[in-house]
Amino acid sequence: MSDFQAKQEISINAPPETVFGIVCDFARHKELAGRGELVNVRKLTEGPIGLGSMIEADESVQMGDNTIELSTKSVVVGYNSPNNLSWIVVPPFPLRRVQWWFQLTQQGDSTTLVHEVEVDLGEASEQFGGVETFTAGRGADLATGMQKTLENVKHAAEK
Repeated sequence: MSDFQAKQEISINAPPETVFGIVCDFARHKELAGRGELVNVRKLTEGPIGLGSMIEADESVQMGDNTIELSTKSVVVGYNSPNNLSWIVVPPFPLRRVQWWFQLTQQGDSTTLVHEVEVDLGEASEQFGGVETFTAGRGADLATGMQKTLENVKHAAEK
């Protein structure tokens, strides 16, 4: 079960392999991220991205009048080239679960790219003022940022 879900999609005039290569390049996520909160992203495991790959991200997150600086580690839990990439933020993290997806489907000469997130606030719900407050504030920011991320991926793929 999740407390918040968002899903955005875009059509990109490029083959899935091109788009998948872009979204799997975590070093580019700072450039692609739509919310501007990523400060740095590092791959912690050797070799190409795949199941079990570990990533660490430094973020500067605006929460109301406060800015929170944090580092999070994530593990790739879904990898099916060129159709699916998914990762989960791993503890310690104040939220019970945050999972991200990029899903790609070929549509003729184009690719439909779907970006999704699910958030289970867990015990941190009170920190965010409850599910409704999270959804209206932080959740709305996430959805807007996800759409901007998709636009950034599209721009990179169609160069």
